[in-house]
Amino acid sequence: MSIRAHNLKTCLYSGFDIVAPFVAFLPMLDYLKLGHYDERLGGLDSPTTNQRFFRIEAGKLFDQTYLFRRREIEPHDHG
Repeated sequence: MSIRAHNLKTCLYSGFDIVAPFVAFLPMLDYLKLGHYDERLGGLDSPTTNQRFFRIEAGKLFDQTYLFRRREIEPHDHG
């Protein structure tokens, strides 16, 4: 029985910076996170990150990294 039969999502994380080694696994995955962690560049929530988070649909990768970025909260003018 597969994970998807239980309505669960699958994700693979690799420190590799390229997709090529994982192409055969894409049909089994919902998400793929790539890129080694570099403290200077930060994680997925950093605008300078080298890491990428992809949603996979029909074998195509859609970059969703932007979803992890912290949103700056603007101060409200109560004036």
